[in-house]
Amino acid sequence: YEEYQKAILLMEKAWKAVGACSMRQSFVEGDDVLGYLAHHAEDRLVIATFDNDMLALSGVNPQGHQVDVWVDGRVNVNKYGDFAFKHVTLYKALVGDSSDGIKGWAGFGAKSWDVFRLTYGDEGLDYLHGLLEAGSLGALHAQRDEDKLVRMICDQEKQVMNSYQLALIHHEWVNTRNLALEINAGMCLPLSDETDSRLAPWAGKSWLVSRGNFAERSAFCLQQFARSPFVALDIETSTPPESDEWLVNQ
Repeated sequence: YEEYQKAILLMEKAWKAVGACSMRQSFVEGDDVLGYLAHHAEDRLVIATFDNDMLALSGVNPQGHQVDVWVDGRVNVNKYGDFAFKHVTLYKALVGDSSDGIKGWAGFGAKSWDVFRLTYGDEGLDYLHGLLEAGSLGALHAQRDEDKLVRMICDQEKQVMNSYQLALIHHEWVNTRNLALEINAGMCLPLSDETDSRLAPWAGKSWLVSRGNFAERSAFCLQQFARSPFVALDIETSTPPESDEWLVNQ
């Protein structure tokens, strides 16, 4: 664990050196932090990951902005099947996922999911999702004798609830009154011996500006200013009138 923490800090340092920001919070998973970011983003967002669970975040967030999820080179592609991204969490809860320690419902596999979805459609999935969100399958028990799959779900209600909570992305646990989200801003630094070669194209650049290259550098700065509505200027010195007069005569 000690070496793992060192690796995280080194990776964070490398990313921040090319202007990236880091977000972290204790006692929650990285999925939850990304879920919070996706839920509150005030601009278009792309989440790059190798975790298919994050596909549940694809779509338009409550702020009205598009959230796309890149998974292993493909954007917004549901590997679990041809169904809405919002049902990925429900799929994981029903079918299970050994890599995340989610048992799912005994005897309910991918084929059972297909049968259930074809039988009840998206409305049925939405209805089941609503019951799980409410924390009880009570209303579903009245239909337990009408369908084998419904009976299977009802007979394992506790297991169902546990699997759903494990699969769920809990954005509401992030940035609470007791646990604040930690955001660290990076700043582009010039190339150094520590710069990862793969990040070199995004490293910072610096020039000594003189009368000979002032016009060229000014044009470059104006191009960069046009790329963003926000520009940070670090003005370190100012000169008195007698210095201005001296500079004009040089």
